[in-house]
Amino acid sequence: NSLLRATDGRIDGCLSAGEDITDRHRAEEALKISEERFQTSQTFANIGTWDWNIVTGNLYWSERIGPLFGYDKRTIETTYENFLAAIHSDDRQRVIDAVNACVEKGADYNIEHRIVRADGTVRWLSEKGDVLRDAMGRPLRMLGVVQDITDYKMTENHLRHAQKLESLGNMAGGVAHSLNNLLVPILALSKMTADGLPPDGPARAALDKVVEASSRAKDLVARVLAFSRQEAPRKAAVDLRAAVGDALRLAQSSVPSAIQLESEIPAQPIHVMADAPQIEAVILNLVTNAVAAIDGRADGRIAVRLGVRDIDAQTALRLGKLRGGPCAVLTVEDNGTGMTAAIKERIFDPFFTTKKVGEGTGLGLSMAHGIVEEHGGAIEVDSEIGKGSTFRIHLPLTAAAHPTRGHPIQGTS
Repeated sequence: NSLLRATDGRIDGCLSAGEDITDRHRAEEALKISEERFQTSQTFANIGTWDWNIVTGNLYWSERIGPLFGYDKRTIETTYENFLAAIHSDDRQRVIDAVNACVEKGADYNIEHRIVRADGTVRWLSEKGDVLRDAMGRPLRMLGVVQDITDYKMTENHLRHAQKLESLGNMAGGVAHSLNNLLVPILALSKMTADGLPPDGPARAALDKVVEASSRAKDLVARVLAFSRQEAPRKAAVDLRAAVGDALRLAQSSVPSAIQLESEIPAQPIHVMADAPQIEAVILNLVTNAVAAIDGRADGRIAVRLGVRDIDAQTALRLGKLRGGPCAVLTVEDNGTGMTAAIKERIFDPFFTTKKVGEGTGLGLSMAHGIVEEHGGAIEVDSEIGKGSTFRIHLPLTAAAHPTRGHPIQGTS
């Protein structure tokens, strides 16, 4: 607005100009809504965007990248160096090489890698990017997107393991049937011949060894056949306290007196739908493996604990087939030798064993894993060299089995 004055200085009028900004206001509102929708879609898809100015070194992160990396943008500077620092040490050089190849040679930047978040958790990310160049082909900026694919990776690993179990089970079943057909006449004829020989003669002693070896081979074949059949469990409502108690009574006879076997079982029932003999077999297997891991040390200790825990959806997805909600948690913990990360990755693979020849078949943990999954549950393992191992079995509770919430199992899941 401007005032109009006469020659003597008096206000003679007012000159005013206006502009209709309705369209601009509408455009600003539309842009704001679009940005909100964009941010929401990034949140739901676990996607973030970034823009790296190669010339100045400045790096822009969208609002979603901070939560993906577990950082607050207000407490960390968004630089390329800080991005590299967050990458898992085993993957860092591979990411650097991929960035350099994209910037210098125009190669595609399409990579999956792990990051270590601020709280120490490891997540998988997928990144895609491209470089903007000037008229001379010199790199100016690199733009890209990043997505959290941890859940996908977990599902992929579970599927790969299931396919491996199925293929090995089919192969093992065929071989075991053939071996069983060969062992039956060997065992029967050896017994019959041995019975007709003097009990103190050398031939009888030799045949007794043949019978013993054949019996052990037949038992191994039976275990392989049980692994390959993958029969559905005969489920009924089971109080896990009773199953754990029965298993521990059986295990007690095979646990050396030097090893302390402890148990912590709540007073209230913990009901699951299960095949009790199969669950007992799983417990026996874990205790037997714990005894082997302790390897005769004088201060050996095995702790078996039972409780209840609510499992959130994200944890359930990470563990595999387990559904979220209240679950029974059975823990078998030992203070044995522990395992390396490489061994821990393979312990549920069929026929994988670290024991000496003749001391293990490599089927025990595979069968335990299969039994637990057939019950809609999951097994997870924590282990560290020199500090022992902890196996946790999660099994869904039946609808009426909530009174034991006052006896939770402590520890991560």
